[in-house]
Amino acid sequence: MGDQIRGPGLNACPQCSETKTSYPQHWNQSSNCDYPTLNLHIHEIATGALMGDGSLEGRERAKLRVETTTRAFALWLYEQFGMAAGSVRRFPQDDPDHNVYRVSTIAHPEFNHYRDCIGTARSVSLSTSDSGRCRRACSSPTTAHSRSVAMNTYG
Repeated sequence: MGDQIRGPGLNACPQCSETKTSYPQHWNQSSNCDYPTLNLHIHEIATGALMGDGSLEGRERAKLRVETTTRAFALWLYEQFGMAAGSVRRFPQDDPDHNVYRVSTIAHPEFNHYRDCIGTARSVSLSTSDSGRCRRACSSPTTAHSRSVAMNTYG
C-alpha cells in the first residue's frame, strides 16, 4: 500500500463545513452537498499530467494518478491539485534514490471528461504517431471556450 506522506487536500467540506474521512463518498451520498466544481488551474494540471505519465482510474468517478521517483515533484504536484488532492504515497525500493512516489487525486466526476476526451483507440493512436501534428479540440468543463491540444512527435 505504501507509506502515506500526505492525506486529502481538504480539511472540511466546502458546502457544509463538516470534516469527513472521504469527501467523494460524502458528496455522492449527501442530499445537501454536491461535488464542488474544479477550477481551471486543477484542470490544467490534470491535462499536463495526462499528457505525461498520468493515468485515470475508476469507472463512475475517475481519479488521476501520477507516479514519479522525485519526491519534490510529487509534493509539488499534490499541492497543485489543491482541493482535488487525494494523497501522496511512498513505495520504498531497495535503492532509496529510486523510491516511487504516487500522487492521487480524489475521485471526481469532472475527471471523467478526460476519459471521454482522450480515451478512444483512435485518439490514442494519433497521439502516439511517430511524425506529424495532432490537434484535438477538447472543451474544458469549466469554461465555454474550446482549447486545442497540439502534440508534435518525431521518430
